[in-house]
Amino acid sequence: MKNRFHGILSISLITVASMTGMAAIAREAWLPAIIYLGILIVSWMVVIGTFCVKCPCRLDSCAHVFPGIITKIFPEKKPGAYSVKDMVTTGLALIVIFTYPQYWLWKNKILFMTFWLLTITALAEINFFVCRACANRHCPNSRQTE
Repeated sequence: MKNRFHGILSISLITVASMTGMAAIAREAWLPAIIYLGILIVSWMVVIGTFCVKCPCRLDSCAHVFPGIITKIFPEKKPGAYSVKDMVTTGLALIVIFTYPQYWLWKNKILFMTFWLLTITALAEINFFVCRACANRHCPNSRQTE
């Protein structure tokens, strides 16, 4: 699969960005950093459980690899169009992931810039490479024609 490199790269960039956020938080206090780790775990499970489980590519051609594997722990959902509830739930989980560490990141401009450079690069990888090759026609980012 030609977009697997970009899928793994984008997941890796988001992971490093999240760890950068956690490092910024931990510089001041461990409890909020541990809370952020919990937020990351819960929020990514929400994303995978509401969005990824409906993807027809998840079991055999998921470019991101790991979310496709993790979907196996969730109840089976029929691939199909994403509902407003799916989109809102996924969006809120992602907003929490990216906004929680901002207070601490803003105190260290290098970490703040690193976090956003990594995040924006990952999102560009997903948008320009992963989504363009994905066969999930129901995804709002799909570049496939009906």
